[in-house]
Amino acid sequence: AAHRRILVEASAGTGKTYTLATLVTRLVVERGLRIGQILAVTFTDAATQELRKRIRERLQLTLALIDAPLADAEGSEATLTRQLLQSHRERSEESDDALRHRLRQATLDIDLAAIFTIHGFCARVLREHALESGHGFDPPELLANDRDLRAELAADLWRQHAQDAATADDLGALWTNHEALAEDLRVLLREPVLLPADAPLPPDPKPALLAAGAVLADAYRRHGDAFFADLLAALDGKVLNGNSYRWEWIEALWQQLTAWCDAADFAAPLDARIARLTTEALQGKANKGKDALVPKSPMSAEISAYLGSVQAQADYVARRRIALLHRIRDHARVRLAQLKQQRRVQTYDDLIDGVADALDGEKRDALARQLRSQYAVALVDEFQDTDARQWAIFRRVFGSVSSEGDGNLDAPASGHSAPALESARTGGSQARFLALIGDPKQAIYGFRGGDVHTYLDAGTHAVAAPPLSHNFRS
Repeated sequence: AAHRRILVEASAGTGKTYTLATLVTRLVVERGLRIGQILAVTFTDAATQELRKRIRERLQLTLALIDAPLADAEGSEATLTRQLLQSHRERSEESDDALRHRLRQATLDIDLAAIFTIHGFCARVLREHALESGHGFDPPELLANDRDLRAELAADLWRQHAQDAATADDLGALWTNHEALAEDLRVLLREPVLLPADAPLPPDPKPALLAAGAVLADAYRRHGDAFFADLLAALDGKVLNGNSYRWEWIEALWQQLTAWCDAADFAAPLDARIARLTTEALQGKANKGKDALVPKSPMSAEISAYLGSVQAQADYVARRRIALLHRIRDHARVRLAQLKQQRRVQTYDDLIDGVADALDGEKRDALARQLRSQYAVALVDEFQDTDARQWAIFRRVFGSVSSEGDGNLDAPASGHSAPALESARTGGSQARFLALIGDPKQAIYGFRGGDVHTYLDAGTHAVAAPPLSHNFRS
């Protein structure tokens, strides 16, 4: 490949592991890379073991086929491997003895191969490059599950933020209890951007709501009986649509209005069907040809004004709850970091955050150079399960490199770049090779933290390779 970054679209069952093993074998045979120079990242421990096994078998097969005569019937792996060896012999002056030695060494080194999960890779970076990453040589204890930590944090947050009636009501509207808050903290803290965005609260519209309620109550006392009679007459005369207006709920609403006015608690909610008594609603539900007979009452205008105040109050409460959500999120981030520091613990997500922050910190250039000198090639399997933070790591380290040796994060991969693999073989630091293998159809579901927007962004910074489209499994 002549491109620094390629994106391979591969659906389930199309031979991703087969292709990765082939790529690694080609890198060893054709480019002369040592097995430790090739970084392969996949999602699960089981997948790393399977990939390691398949690469070992492919290297052993390649070694065996150097001297093996052509058999009458060979499988696809043997046929492909023979073609790879023949192509290498035609283009290279390397002797079979030298190639045999390199393959034997690669097979022996397979247990030292850099095949990791994303968390395993980040743990290794933080351990081996502690100075550049700003982490200690004695790492904190790794928590397989931070459920207990989140439960403790949620209980503290609940006690702190439920100090007054309004905030307690908002908390209850967002979560049923602090256990539900603890469950939501995982996602709430993971997302880099929380939407809707926080914004300054406008003045509380409750005084306007109470004033509009008092005006409506006065209009009801003066015009309620006449309006009620007109509505019943309109129903009897089939002026109004009988499916939308029935005397049963109209009578119940009038009883509620009477009690509402007597109580003078104008912030208390009314039956939502009161919205059907505005002039616009009545006109919209008039039977054909009877628009002029629709009941008209001064109450209709006051109902419209009151409903506008109700909506303004609902919008204010929604924005107030959004502001509370942002406050809780910000406080949770600070408090969780303090708890982890005090108890010297970290989670798997902290490993990723540690590397991503280091590659965005003061010593980012030194760390990136160290990783580039360590790994010539990076292969990222199951890329659809990668989020923005993980992609930032690979893009920063293994993306295209400027003339100063720093990562060029913005320029899309060029179709006319110098051969990256050749540069990696010769030890050049100006080009790294990054292959991303994933399935965008799986990315849309956000499974295992994947992000379809991250996948699409990666596509703008990589060249599309021929897709793996044939499903051998089914």
